[in-house]
Amino acid sequence: MEWGYEADHPFDEHGAQFAQAGLSFYLCPGTSSWNSIGGRTSNALGNLRSAAVNGLQHGASGYLNTEWGDNGHWQTLPINYLGFGMGAAYSWAWEANRDADVPRVISQFAFDDPTGNFGRVAYDLGEVYRVLGIEPHNSSVLFWMLQWPLQEVAEGYRETVSPATLHETLAAIDRALAPLAAAQSHAQDAVLLQREFELAARMLRHAARRGLYAIGAPDRSATELDRDLREIIEEYRLVWLQRNRPGGLSDSVARLERSRRDYHT
Repeated sequence: MEWGYEADHPFDEHGAQFAQAGLSFYLCPGTSSWNSIGGRTSNALGNLRSAAVNGLQHGASGYLNTEWGDNGHWQTLPINYLGFGMGAAYSWAWEANRDADVPRVISQFAFDDPTGNFGRVAYDLGEVYRVLGIEPHNSSVLFWMLQWPLQEVAEGYRETVSPATLHETLAAIDRALAPLAAAQSHAQDAVLLQREFELAARMLRHAARRGLYAIGAPDRSATELDRDLREIIEEYRLVWLQRNRPGGLSDSVARLERSRRDYHT
């Protein structure tokens, strides 16, 4: 099982080694959703495509698409749909799907939305991570801004992420979510899907504002950030239990509560 989650993971090199050794092997990419909140679209597509191309080239016996919950499962279910859908498309029929219009087909087949808007939101919200200009391994800056203590955020990003970049990020989040208002999904869970995307966007916004606060350029007070994160946690609990068993919820919430305590010091 060759696990690898970056777009440049050496599936080619390692696949060739497995084939030369006569081993039966799977290539195992992923949705790039964990440690991100909103996904990492470009990385996910590069990773999924590479696994498909090199799996075919080197005779892999399987393709295992993965999704994880490292450091708290903060991504809601539909953040994964783009990765689930395109992983299926590339692995089952690479030549037919290699040039697919990703937002359109994901909107149609994952969200049952003929307008294309749900797919566009999924795609664009998953591109917000790139606005920061820094792409940490297997994660996004906004995730760490929400996960780390404020002092660590300041030490890690004061010199590398500017207030202007974080304001650009906030604007990008709003642009990414805007098409949701015109979506027309026929899925039975369409209302919940919208709620899940809105929660993801709110968490990303909070992460950006937490970053501004940490680097000394706040646009919200500690009291306002505390109230916002408290409301996020309440909504997160409710949304989690709409689809999922309680297992894992307490750990994921505890990580948000830990970040919230920073606003009380």
